Parts: sequence; C-alpha cells; structure tokens
Amino acid sequence: MKNFKKPLIFIVILLGLAGLAYWDEWQTEKDNKAKEMQSKLLSFQPDQIVKLDYKKVDDGQTVEVQMVKDGSQWKMLAPVAYPGDTEAVDRLMKTFEDLRFEKSFEATDAKVKEFGLDQPKVALTLTDKDGKATKIRIGAKSPVGYSSYAKVDDSNNVYLVNHYAFTASNKEVFDFRDKGLRLPNTEQVKAISYQYEHEPLITLKRQDKDWTIESPKQFKADATAVKQFLSFFENQRVAKFMDEPSAAMKEALSGKKAGTTRLATLILTGADDKLTQYAFMENGEDVYTTIPGYEGIIVLDKKIKDGLKKSLADFQDKAMFTFNSTEATEVDLDGKLFVKKDGEWQSKDSGDKADFVRLMLVDFEFAKAAAVLTAEEAGPLMQGAPLHATKFTFKDGKTVEASIWKIDGDAEHIAMKVGTSGFFKAPRSLLENFDGKPKLSEKLQPGDQG
Repeated sequence: MKNFKKPLIFIVILLGLAGLAYWDEWQTEKDNKAKEMQSKLLSFQPDQIVKLDYKKVDDGQTVEVQMVKDGSQWKMLAPVAYPGDTEAVDRLMKTFEDLRFEKSFEATDAKVKEFGLDQPKVALTLTDKDGKATKIRIGAKSPVGYSSYAKVDDSNNVYLVNHYAFTASNKEVFDFRDKGLRLPNTEQVKAISYQYEHEPLITLKRQDKDWTIESPKQFKADATAVKQFLSFFENQRVAKFMDEPSAAMKEALSGKKAGTTRLATLILTGADDKLTQYAFMENGEDVYTTIPGYEGIIVLDKKIKDGLKKSLADFQDKAMFTFNSTEATEVDLDGKLFVKKDGEWQSKDSGDKADFVRLMLVDFEFAKAAAVLTAEEAGPLMQGAPLHATKFTFKDGKTVEASIWKIDGDAEHIAMKVGTSGFFKAPRSLLENFDGKPKLSEKLQPGDQG
C-alpha cells in the first residue's frame, strides 16, 4: 500500500505544478493584454468610420483632404471630387487603430506648444456612423529616438508615439485618389475595339467564356490572351493627375497639333451596352489619356507603351487542335493504319510497335501555329497533293483530319489544314515524329563522332 501511495503523491504534485504553470501563463497573458489596451492611443472601429478629414502642414504648404465612405468604398469630396483609394485609406485607419503610446505627459499649454501640437504637422478627424468624432494631432519629432509627439483632443495628455505614425500619415492629395483607369467590370465586357497606331482596327466579341475576332478577319480568339489584355489595363496606375489642364495642353493632346502621337484607342462595351473609350496619346516623354467622368487629363508611366503594342496575331487562338491525345484509338497516316492496344500503339497490319504515333499525337495536341491563315491566304500554299494526310479517331467516335504541305522557300514552316476551316502556318518541327525514325540526337551515343 505504501508503494502505491508514493507514486500517487508525485502525480498529485505534478498536476498541481502543471495547473500553477497554466494559471501563471494565463494570468501573464491577461496582464499583457490589459497593459497593451492601456497603452492604446485611440479607441475606434475602422469599419464604423464614414468620414475622414485630413490636414498636413509642411514647409508652409497645406494639404487638406475630405473623404467620405460610400458603401464599402471611399471617395474624395475635397479638394476635388474623385473616387478614393480605398486600400490606402483603410491602411491609414489600421495605422491609428493599432497605435500605442510609449509615454504620456500632462498637456499644459507650454508642453503643447513645445511639442509642436499647437500647429501640428498632421491632423486627422475620424467620424463614425453615429457622428462621434475622434481627433488626433501629430506634432514634432522627439529629439531622441524614433518617436513623435501626439495629442488626442478628448485627452488632457500629450503622448510619445512611434514616429511611424507620422511617416505613415504624411500624405499628399494624390495618395488618397483612386489611381486605376476606372474600367468597367472586365468580367462583363461584351466587346472590345482596339487599334494600335497604324495597325488595322481589331474588334472582339465575347461568346460566353470564349472570344471571337470579328475584324479585320474572322478567327477564334485566344481567351487567355484577351483576359491578359484586359488585366494589363486594370493594372495600370495613374502617375499624375492634371485636374485643370491648360488650353495649350488640351490642344496638344487633341491630336491636331504637331508633336502628339496617338498610340492606341481602346473602346470597351459593357454589359449594359455602355461604351467606355480611352485614347492613349504620346507627347514628349509622357503618355496621356482621359478617364470617363473626369474632366482633367492623366499622365501614365511611359512603360505602358510596350504593352500597347498589339496586333491581330496577339489575339488569335493559335492552338490547331483541341483533342486529348490519350483518347485517340486509331490513326490513319498516309493510308497506313495504327491502333492502340493495351495502351500501346502498333501497326494494325503487322502488329509492330509504333510508339512514334503517341509522340506525334502529343506534338499535335499542344502545338501552336506560327500564324493563323484565312482560306485565301492558305490557298497558294496548299497546291497539289499534300505531303501528309492524317485522320485521328477517338473513343467517342469523333474524327479529326489534317493535311500538311511543304512551303516552297520556307525551311522553317509547313502549311496545315485542320478539318474544313482551319488553316495554319505551323513549325516544321511537327514532322519530326512522323516516320518513327530516331532523331540524330537519339542515335548518337557518348563518344560518337558526327
């Protein structure tokens, strides 16, 4: 019995120590949280703030901004009416929501003046849905350390806070403005008209998730390329706003004055059939455009020029086939039949292994044309008997036919007709797996010459 009691006592002691350690950890965490809350400078909920008044004074220059929240988005009322940069405003709110003070002093008139809070560098007023206003001022930087002085208007204290509070709130009017091009919802754009410099006008039309090219020629469009094209414009950011451009500037960008080049024109048709138009003009070292609903002119980074260079070929779907090569069951290559048996390709007549058929099918499945052709363009290239004629049969009974011609004077390409309406100029490398002969690189062994 004595032997049993001794381990039991140890267990009780251990449980007691574990409980004490847990309580100590819980109490420490509780104390830290309480201390942290005591050092929190402001008490407000960012999602409840509906109005922001901002003022900065720097070297005699004053910046004043008034923002209001419209739904989930911020917009600027002054000094100019314009959509706001919601992410930038939300980050500013987060900075002050998390702001802690390091020390506090009684806010005597002398201290307020000494610490630059009578004429603060930055002052913000945050007004919530109930009309309650939270006001904070950021004054001078402390002479020692990385801190600034702050004052909350409903407090009798002056606070020493991290100088980041000033650097994060040291803003210009530009910082509060939405710097996107204000495109319509690109997921709902129904049509696109685009022209780069002297290239032909390109029009594209959405067909559910796919796109077609309507002019200057009718082709299937590469949906991924169109999506990337629209994303390119979504990602552009304004470098400068010209709210009140001079008459001379307006004339210079009208395209009627020497020195101005129209780089591109973009017209988007939205779900409501509303047209949104952008003309990208180059004058000197800058690229300019206007934004719908905005009377001024915006300046864009000149790097946009590279992305504006688009031609018909950039939008064409260059995939020549849409099949899954693993679903093929039979291949007719120039009258010779090959079948898949037990997952392996073989000659239907002799039963000889024909793995090159699998390689050929994979090449075709992922091949991209060098150029998509119209029937008129392809006609001269497809004279006489084809070099190769193929027919692929699949599990579901569907078939795909393709014919190939050499192109005289062109050692890099072949002409290919797929079905009855697909015409392409394709890489000649597609022929590498047609005859089943090993490539030179496969014949050579280490140490071989040639």
